[in-house]
Amino acid sequence: MRLIFFTILSLLLTFSVSAQNRLVKKVKSVPKETSANEAAAEPANSENGELTVDTIHIPKGKPTLLLVQVTGINTAAYKDTREIQELNTNFDKSKTDIIYIKRHSFIIFENNQTLDVSKHEDSYASKVFWSGKQKEQLQTEEGLENSTEFFAKQLKVKKESSYIIDAKKHKKELAALTKKNIITDKSKEVMNALLKLYALSIKAELRELSMFNEDLKKLKEIKVYYSEKKIKKLLTLHIIFNEEGQPVNLKSYKSSGKTEADVNFIYENGMLSKINDGRQIHSVSYNNDKMIVSKKLDDGEEIKIYTLENNILLEKGYSLTNDDNLAYHNTVIEEKLENDCIIKTYNGQILKKECIAKKPNQPFLMDYISYQGEDILEKYKVKVIKKNETVYERYKADYEETENESKDNFKLTATYQLDNKKQISVIKLLENNSEKTLKIDYIYSK
Repeated sequence: MRLIFFTILSLLLTFSVSAQNRLVKKVKSVPKETSANEAAAEPANSENGELTVDTIHIPKGKPTLLLVQVTGINTAAYKDTREIQELNTNFDKSKTDIIYIKRHSFIIFENNQTLDVSKHEDSYASKVFWSGKQKEQLQTEEGLENSTEFFAKQLKVKKESSYIIDAKKHKKELAALTKKNIITDKSKEVMNALLKLYALSIKAELRELSMFNEDLKKLKEIKVYYSEKKIKKLLTLHIIFNEEGQPVNLKSYKSSGKTEADVNFIYENGMLSKINDGRQIHSVSYNNDKMIVSKKLDDGEEIKIYTLENNILLEKGYSLTNDDNLAYHNTVIEEKLENDCIIKTYNGQILKKECIAKKPNQPFLMDYISYQGEDILEKYKVKVIKKNETVYERYKADYEETENESKDNFKLTATYQLDNKKQISVIKLLENNSEKTLKIDYIYSK
C-alpha cells in the first residue's frame, strides 16, 4: 500500500537535510605514526584486524587547515565530501596545507599543541586552524559546514562557500520567476500533467502506466480498492473531480480505515492556485511553460518548479534557508531528460536514472539505476508486453540476470487490465511470492 501513496506524499512533503556535528576531546590512545599527507587515507586497521590510532605530526611554517570527519565504530554515517572540495577549490595549496582527517588520530603540532580525536566509539566533526607560527594557538569550531568562511576569517581574506553563492543566485532567479503570474496555454499543459499524477499517483512509481489512456471528461470520482490475502477490497484512495475533470479533493486511507491524507485543490479561472494538505497551504503560480508550487518553512521556503519536455513532467525542487549562512543545509533536487533518460540529481549528485525505449511489439522498455554516492545501489530492467487488447504484462529482471542478453531472465511482476475506455482498471502486483490487487473504479456523470 505504501507504493500507492508514495507520489502523493512526495508531492506534498518537504525534502530537507539535517546534520549533527561535534568535537570531543578524549584521552590519548596508543598511536600509529602517520604523516600529515597520509591523513586522508582510508580508515586504518592493523594487520590482525585490531583498531589502531594514527599519530599525525604538523610542522610549523605554512598555515594548516584541518577538516576533521571521523566516524565512530558501529556508527552509520554518510561521508559528506563537499567541504574538503570547497577548501581545495577556495584556497591556494602552495600557501596553505589542507588536511582531511578521516581516521581516529592523535595530532601533534610542532609548538607542542595537540588535538585528540582518537576514541573509536566516538565520532568527530570539526574545523581546526593553525597559523604555523610557534606562539599562536589553535583555532577550532565544531561542525563541517561553512569551513571556507571559518578559514578565510583566520587568514584575513574574503571568500565564500559555493553553496552560499548558489543560495543567493537561486533566490534572485526564483524571485524573478515568481514576480508575475504569467498564464499561457503551456501553463495549462504543465498543470494538467501534474494533476494527472494526483488522479492516479501510482503512475510516478510505475512509469509505464503513462502509456495508457486516461479519460477525465465528465469524470466525477476515482476510487481505488486494495486487496491481498488477508484484506478484501479496502478503500485506499478516493478522488473527487469538478466539471472540468480536475481533482478538487483527494483522500487516502490507512488499513484501519482512518484518513491518512486529505488534500483540497483550489482553482481560479480554471487554474490551480492553491493546494491545502490539511497542515499547510501550498501556493501555485505560473510563468509561461513553468508551474511553481511553493510553501513556507519554519526557517526558509520550499519551491518546486514543474516543466514538460517531450510530454514528460520534470521537477526541480529547492529547499532554501532564509539565512544564507545556513545554506549548507539547502537542497536542490532536479530531474532532467537526456537521451531518453530521466536523470534525477540531489545537489548535483546523481540519485537515479530511468532510460525508456520502445521496440516493435514491445510498447515499453526501461533500464533503472539508483546510486548512493558513486556506488550503484540498485539496477534492473522492466519491459511491458501486450497480451491482448485489454491485458498487458510487466516483467522485471535484476541487473545480474540481464548480463546475458540472449537469455530471458525476466520475471512476471504485474498485470494490467484495461476497461472499455482503455484505462487501467485492475493492477495485480505479483512480486515476493504474493499477489496484491488494486481495483480502480471510474465514476462518470451522465
